[in-house]
Amino acid sequence: MKLPGKIAIMGGGSWATAIAKMFLAQEDSINWYMRRDDRIADFKRLGHNPAYLTGVKFDMKRINFGSNINDIVKESDTLVFVTPSPYLKAHLKKLKTRIRDKFIITAIKGIVPDDNLIVSEYFTKEYGVPPENICLLYTSDAADDLLCGDLGGRRFIKKKKPIKKKKTHKQKKKKIISSKQSHNHITEVSR
Repeated sequence: MKLPGKIAIMGGGSWATAIAKMFLAQEDSINWYMRRDDRIADFKRLGHNPAYLTGVKFDMKRINFGSNINDIVKESDTLVFVTPSPYLKAHLKKLKTRIRDKFIITAIKGIVPDDNLIVSEYFTKEYGVPPENICLLYTSDAADDLLCGDLGGRRFIKKKKPIKKKKTHKQKKKKIISSKQSHNHITEVSR
């Protein structure tokens, strides 16, 4: 799956840093929103995040940093939100640029405080982003109970498929027929 257009990382913590590194393994360049100009200046000077995962080096020529959320959003097609859920609304308060036509990836755990919505629902309710334009990205420990797909080093969540149990000899004798009722449900009958 190729993500649409230019990708922006929205956050500056350790999880955002790890995700940025992951995307840069696949993309020529990314946009990166961080709220603090001093962190951006230190990042550029040091070649790594000054506060998180300090051993992970980056090629500064491949990153367009910005502390203005509206500029980064305008320049991007896919927005990867990686801020702690309690701070999401504070970041988005500054947002004046429309995001309903963007592809949103949320790597945010938890719910949006006061709204009691998971982040994907919040983007749909408050910003009109269609659910089909929202994707969830989690670590494997958060996805233990789900089936995950690996797309070029990225783990994307899919719905868990039920595990098929082997049929017993008695179950094999049952014949499944389809009813001709309006809902076409399946009924089991014994021979």
